[in-house]
Amino acid sequence: MQAVPTNAFSSRYIVSENGVMVADIQYASLRERATVRIGDRSLELARRGPVRGSLALTEHGVEVAQAERAGAMSRVWHIRSTAASYDLTKRSWWSSAYELRSAGRIVGSVQPKGVLKRGATVDLPSQTAIELRVFVLVVVLTLWRREDSAAVAAVGSGS
Repeated sequence: MQAVPTNAFSSRYIVSENGVMVADIQYASLRERATVRIGDRSLELARRGPVRGSLALTEHGVEVAQAERAGAMSRVWHIRSTAASYDLTKRSWWSSAYELRSAGRIVGSVQPKGVLKRGATVDLPSQTAIELRVFVLVVVLTLWRREDSAAVAAVGSGS
């Protein structure tokens, strides 16, 4: 799967698999809210809880999947849905790539396309439901947006 922004400053991503569009992700002006369209389905991503709380994907108000950080300083996010549970782990402190693990084994990854993270290459098991694969992607895109915002804030404050 590939996720590509519609233009250089876009908050909208087109997700394709084998050259066919499978999802459309549109971030709202509020940083951690997005509408995710998969076929004729419309799902909503929202942050739950305090400042760096969990992320949830809902459809018609029903939670489809959730991502929750393992701890305040952890690089691990627990991904849960009705169908499966995974751990999403940042490959290293200096890398932007994430690995998806099941029972401790690497089963997939999400990596930035290019230095500026203006898109992603997604390698997740094809037997995993499309909404869960897209959710993992949206979680990583959201985490990258957090990192970018923190970097801009640090530069702006003179740190």
